[in-house]
Amino acid sequence: MAFIEGNSDGELSEEIKEENEKYGELMVMQKEPIEGIYRGVREVPGYGGKGKQQCHKFEKADGSEFEMRGFGLMDHILAKDYAVGDLLRVTYTGKSEKTGYHQCKIAKDDGNGDAGGEESL
Repeated sequence: MAFIEGNSDGELSEEIKEENEKYGELMVMQKEPIEGIYRGVREVPGYGGKGKQQCHKFEKADGSEFEMRGFGLMDHILAKDYAVGDLLRVTYTGKSEKTGYHQCKIAKDDGNGDAGGEESL
């Protein structure tokens, strides 16, 4: 048996890099939690141009902003339980073996220096 390495060197294609720049990175690709003040949502073309997707905007502690493309359950929980201006931490926890759906944990800062109100998907 022999393994032959691909040409990508583990890098994203130029097309995906451009898509991430224009519409925000994919939450499902995040290895670390994201934290920031929630600044709202916009609808963008889905990953790879398929359908539509929600793109969530956050503001970092240094005032810079970044966007993150969510997934169904994340979008639902953000719309249902959180508001623009909330300081949030979103942690991608992987796909459920049972349902095959992406999952995450969302925590809101309680204003006392600790993040409380954690809701897991």
